[in-house]
Amino acid sequence: MSFLNYLALVVLLCCFSNPVFADNRFSCNTLGLKNADPLVENIIDRILTIGKIKQRYNVCRIAKFSNAAAMIYQQKRVIAYDPVFLEKLVRKSGERHWGKVTTLAHEIGHHIHRHTDKMEGLKKLPTMKRLAIQRQYELQADEFAGKVLANMGASLRSTQALIRILKVHVKVSNSNHPDANQRVKAVTRGWAIGCRQAGSNCNSRNAKNKQGARKQTFFSPLGQAETPHYSRFMQQAETLKGVLVNRGYCNFYATLAVRQTNRSIQHYCGFNVGSYNSPWSRVVTAQSNWCMKASAYATANEAKFRETKLATCLKKKQQNTSNKRNTTSHYRRFIKQSKHLKNIRVTRSYCNLYAALAVQQTQRNKQYRCGFERGDTVNRWSTARVAQSNWCMTIRASITAKEATYRENKLASCVP
Repeated sequence: MSFLNYLALVVLLCCFSNPVFADNRFSCNTLGLKNADPLVENIIDRILTIGKIKQRYNVCRIAKFSNAAAMIYQQKRVIAYDPVFLEKLVRKSGERHWGKVTTLAHEIGHHIHRHTDKMEGLKKLPTMKRLAIQRQYELQADEFAGKVLANMGASLRSTQALIRILKVHVKVSNSNHPDANQRVKAVTRGWAIGCRQAGSNCNSRNAKNKQGARKQTFFSPLGQAETPHYSRFMQQAETLKGVLVNRGYCNFYATLAVRQTNRSIQHYCGFNVGSYNSPWSRVVTAQSNWCMKASAYATANEAKFRETKLATCLKKKQQNTSNKRNTTSHYRRFIKQSKHLKNIRVTRSYCNLYAALAVQQTQRNKQYRCGFERGDTVNRWSTARVAQSNWCMTIRASITAKEATYRENKLASCVP
């Protein structure tokens, strides 16, 4: 059975499927698909970070599929989506940003509730009973999406926008998806729960700002190394919760966002994407305009998201510095070369260096009996130098750098 046919079967489970991060070699290259758009990866990263979700997912693009599908493949959580389909859907909803968040959060909800794990069992049930269960799954995923959007600061209108344009099924009993009206109620219910969890009114535009409210003190996840004016911005965001943001506030937000993005670039964190609506962008106007369409609560979450990611990056950098003695030979030289090859085709000499490093890392794994090869991606820990080099020639330098860094980080947790 072809992969496309397999995906078509999986669509029975979800309308929009669960997004998942896995290793690029497994998901996209092995299945003959393309890596997810950077902006989609960023949106998922924001959902997982703000929602404090530890599970990571593997997301791949598939052209001319006109849908998205979640599945369990080789014990990995995978989602494939059609970027053209997704873009058309969110444009139709009028919410390009929150529409994508809704779609992806809905799919994460399927994985969180383990709906994909139960797919095989559902196939054994009578048709009508199976469809009824699948409709319930969709409502659970919608409710989860509503919680996520509330925690990220989306308004109720933005949260409902994409769900409202979905098809209203005339004969719901014969469909694996509920009526759109039921789905709107589910996402609204989740949004209300998310608001209570966040301890806020989710910036209802009808809410009145409390004058003379006790001033809070905000501390950056970076501690004394906080991005300039981060705490002051968070205090301003608190005072504007429940009322419309203004241009002066949004210009302040944009300035902070650009500073955080510059720090990401300075420390080679790899977070910045630079596309429209990306949280990591140095375009002041784009950042400010996004703020004007959002809310103080949403912008505060975005600022905190970036500050938290920067804290994680700098912490890893410090750990890498302290573990310098344990670094595999030529690892740093290889990483330096990979940065020079950004957006440029890799060369055979570069891939030979990658292969030599991969073999050394694999040998260290065996030497110290770390056992990382057990349960990991096939060929990730391999001493086949030619195969490692040939694989390198088929993908981007950034992916080889991620592979090398993945192995190095694993070794750092085992090698004394």
